Amino acid sequence: MRTTATIISYLLHPLFMAFYSIALLFSMQTYLTTVLPITYQGFLLGFIFLTTCALPALCIGFMLKYNVVSNMDITNYNERRIPYLITVMAYVFNYYLVQKFHLPMVIHYILLGATLTILLAMCINIFWKISAHSIGIGGLAGSFISICLRMGLYMPLYITLALLLCGIVASARLVLQVHTPAQVYVGLALGFGIQYAIIQL
Repeated sequence: MRTTATIISYLLHPLFMAFYSIALLFSMQTYLTTVLPITYQGFLLGFIFLTTCALPALCIGFMLKYNVVSNMDITNYNERRIPYLITVMAYVFNYYLVQKFHLPMVIHYILLGATLTILLAMCINIFWKISAHSIGIGGLAGSFISICLRMGLYMPLYITLALLLCGIVASARLVLQVHTPAQVYVGLALGFGIQYAIIQL
């Protein structure tokens, strides 16, 4: 059970959520698939992966090598501040550069929401160990459901999958005993609420 929970935690790591959200958006049959050529979509996904996933992961890897953090999952509450700061800087850098691209606003909204949630998570982490995994997967679900409602898309299977993933990630974090139920549920609500509100407003 713990092995499965660990695999889920790595596959659905919060660093991947912005990348997954944009990839999911491109997989939907919307106007985006016509206004953005497939090569441009690939370029954008690659850029987002490098800035929001690879860059923070590389920095955390160096911190792991030099014993600044105990593990890549950073389960130690006191070790999270510097990795959070690095991740926030990477997301801000990504959002700033993406503003230079001529993209549909929904993409900017998703990246803005991701940046705000990780910034808020960093602030909360100063006082309380909130679940970054829950924030990430909650944000993915919130952005997807909000997009479906705003664009009038009927995708019950996708919505069910998004909510199911929230439950799977939350259960995995509880099985690993790295968070309390409150830390997990507040993380889900925070991620979902911010992404949902930004796209709707």
